[in-house]
Amino acid sequence: GVIVHPLNPKAWLMVVLAWGKFAPAVGDFTLQLPVVIGSFVLCQLVLHSLWCGLGAYLGRSLANNHRLTKILILLTILVVLTALFHAPSA
Repeated sequence: GVIVHPLNPKAWLMVVLAWGKFAPAVGDFTLQLPVVIGSFVLCQLVLHSLWCGLGAYLGRSLANNHRLTKILILLTILVVLTALFHAPSA
């Protein structure tokens, strides 16, 4: 993820918007840079850890659940049918 992250356009948009919106309120550049970087690092550590932890928990708790598999197959079919029959015509 760290190697691919610089190629992510959403990450660039997030950085540019955060820099433009929040950095000027902090003060001069020597204070802006560590505050913005620190904010991103803190948020990413907390939120990515939470995301990974919850994903691991769900993976363990829902493993080999045949009912869930059937529900997901049904939902996938419904989404595909909805996309096919309600797609806007060109």
